[in-house]
Amino acid sequence: MKKAHPDFGVTELCNALGVCSSSFYYDAKTPSTEDEALNVLVKLIFNEAGCTYGRRRIQAELKAIGCHVGLYKISKIMKNQRLKAIRPKTQHHYPTSGTGHKYAPNRLKRKFVPEMYNTYYVGDITYIRHHQGWGYLACVLDLATKYIEFYNYQRRHSALGCMTSHQKYIEMKNAA
Repeated sequence: MKKAHPDFGVTELCNALGVCSSSFYYDAKTPSTEDEALNVLVKLIFNEAGCTYGRRRIQAELKAIGCHVGLYKISKIMKNQRLKAIRPKTQHHYPTSGTGHKYAPNRLKRKFVPEMYNTYYVGDITYIRHHQGWGYLACVLDLATKYIEFYNYQRRHSALGCMTSHQKYIEMKNAA
């Protein structure tokens, strides 16, 4: 650049060409064979683990084979190779009641379409996953009309909460 026009500085010439002045001083670094081997090793460990290992587990695996590398360098390698660990979904567990469940007698005898409404009700509890965790929805359904007569949503799963929902519905029906 100095040979092109000695009266102008590097910054002025770079601005005239529409190039950042830092690119004039930039010296591209070729990765060393050690870095290339580390890239291959990180990718191999990541793939062998079923794409579930993150930087800490990869660091532990590398340390086990005698290669001491920092977390930041492993993160940088994973980012450059677009390796992102798959996180397993959290499992849903119901609390244990401690006693065996008793089966209720079959009063419907597979007659799911009764002639009169307000005679048979069914209830169900389902869990819904959302961004804050788990929520539980208890519903009471009239079999004749197929309408949801009552529902209750709670953040915790408990049999007491479902029974309370059902009792609230019965009280509401008796009051009407």
